[in-house]
Amino acid sequence: MNKVSTSWLGLPEHVQHPDPYLYRSNNYVVLDFETTNEDFGDAGNPENSIVCACWRTGKDHPRGRRSHAIRGTEFDMQELVRDIEQADFLIAHNAKFELKWLRRCGLELTSVVVWCSQIAEYVLAGNRKWALSLAECAKRRNLGSKDFVGRLIRQGVKTEDIPYEWVEDYCNIDVDLHEKLFFSQREDIYERDLQAVTYTRMLLTPVLADIEFNGMCLDPERVNPLYYDYQERYNKVEAELNEITGGINFKSNDQVAEYIYDKLGFKELTDDKGRPKRNQKSYDNAIAAWEKRGKCDAKGNPCKKPCKGRKTDKNTLPLVFAQGATTPEQQRFLDIRSEAMKLSHALSNALGKFHQCINETEDNILYADFNQTQTSTHRLSSSGKRYAAQFQNFNKKFKPVFTTRNLGWLFAEHDQAQLEFRVAVDGGRDEVGMEDIQNKVDVHAATASVIFHQEWPKVRDDLASSVRETLRFRSKEHTFKPLYGGEFGTDDEMRYYKYFRERYTGISNLQEEWKQHVINYRHIRCRSGLIFYWPHAKINKWGKLAPRIIHQICNYNVQSFATADIVPISLVYMWHRLKKLALESFIVSTVHDSVLGEVKPEEKDVYDKVASISFEKDTVKYLKKVYRETFNVPLLAEADFGTHWHTSDEWVKTNIGEQDDTRKAG
Repeated sequence: MNKVSTSWLGLPEHVQHPDPYLYRSNNYVVLDFETTNEDFGDAGNPENSIVCACWRTGKDHPRGRRSHAIRGTEFDMQELVRDIEQADFLIAHNAKFELKWLRRCGLELTSVVVWCSQIAEYVLAGNRKWALSLAECAKRRNLGSKDFVGRLIRQGVKTEDIPYEWVEDYCNIDVDLHEKLFFSQREDIYERDLQAVTYTRMLLTPVLADIEFNGMCLDPERVNPLYYDYQERYNKVEAELNEITGGINFKSNDQVAEYIYDKLGFKELTDDKGRPKRNQKSYDNAIAAWEKRGKCDAKGNPCKKPCKGRKTDKNTLPLVFAQGATTPEQQRFLDIRSEAMKLSHALSNALGKFHQCINETEDNILYADFNQTQTSTHRLSSSGKRYAAQFQNFNKKFKPVFTTRNLGWLFAEHDQAQLEFRVAVDGGRDEVGMEDIQNKVDVHAATASVIFHQEWPKVRDDLASSVRETLRFRSKEHTFKPLYGGEFGTDDEMRYYKYFRERYTGISNLQEEWKQHVINYRHIRCRSGLIFYWPHAKINKWGKLAPRIIHQICNYNVQSFATADIVPISLVYMWHRLKKLALESFIVSTVHDSVLGEVKPEEKDVYDKVASISFEKDTVKYLKKVYRETFNVPLLAEADFGTHWHTSDEWVKTNIGEQDDTRKAG
């Protein structure tokens, strides 16, 4: 069992011999399900069921071109499953939805290739904000429109309460639009040479459909103490905030303005002529009333120029406070407010949701959807299901509350080490970067030696020093900032950014090429083939692009290829290899550059080997075959196994108060 072949033999044909030109075939099935609409009809909700299935086969399908409709549940879909098994690929809009239902119908997801017309449109859009619903895609291409049944469903009418004949007609209209949209998109995808990136996105879809059923398991023994600690701290901070503000209503613009600007003395934001930026309508009304009263207040006393219209909205106040505190009172308010906001955010967006989940479910499983068509870089994002708690972008301090559902199993994380740096080094053929990777140079320590040039020499050689570790940790946020166009900060930070550009000249030169290409053509094609657009990009009087656009150019070219292509490829092969080996261990999530799983102790070595092969071997092989990209920098899978995600004795001691050993790893 410890020997895992690096060969692709035995994997499904579309993974063993990946072919982005597969979609030129006319042996396909176009499918649309209409379902009951709890949780928007998600198949992960056991209360939902299929109401109707309509599908059409392509002209080269073994059973010929035909249309079919079935009124029934998941137990009545044998003919549909058979048609899909005989097709080269399946066409659907938001295909992950259909795939999850097909899984319930008995279709083995490892065998299916999809063309998701929503994803195809997203690939064609690049970073442009196109509406991606079926109706909007069809409208943009003048393909027709959907009927009023869709409006009924969107307005909350239950599908089962709509006459079946109407539902079937609506379903058939969708199938017709799906097919027309596919023909139109297929032409565009191949014409614009986007077939490789499209194929990768499609291979990922069945993988995500499968692992969404797993969810992630919370540990009540960790969630509860952490939640109550944060709640107690928040209550104390809120009480302190009420005390120093006099209990003002923070939803009242006038009360907040009076406290911030009058009592604390923060300065309003001003325009380029030094005039306060106000809510103009409120300000104009106040001026008129002030002048009408003879410049007196309501009691007849002389008053100052009216203060109505002063801005206190969520976009203005951070800029006001960014000007800095000039008094102890201002600093105390900022410190308390910052702590209150941090605690409130943690409770409302993560811990509160975790606590709710473990108190309302028996299995403590948290579920989320993976979004394939939302981010500008095309990397995945996630949305929480019942508890609206996503699997990404929460405080890393909360990761150790996730554990395995089977006592004694291991929680595993495999990530692509320094992936974005490696992508940049490979793209720029940066020799120094390559040497640093091969020699395993501690790049964060190198950053610290430049930014903290006075403190670092004192602790450089003391690897056990807590001061050294603190300086190294504080450097992490700056280490790869130049990869994304970062060049401004404190004098020490800017000195490091200059050092980075001069050290890694291959990367720096590549970035300059990207920027010049955007200046000349207003778009750029990254290594995956994906095209990003800046139609309104302009250079300023110094001959440079705006910092925001520079950041996007550098970020998209690195982050997109790294986390929207390389990591998904690794995940696809890891999932297929695990399925091939029929292991009990399984994948539960993917976060940016990592894959998370729950591992049976007896399968640890095999699981680890599968991950390493998928991350380091399969991905490079796939890039060469499908993208025609030779990746010379070695990829590295770093593994972490434990009872919980990113756990440690120090975390337990700090956050729980005592060492918990209730979930010893097997």
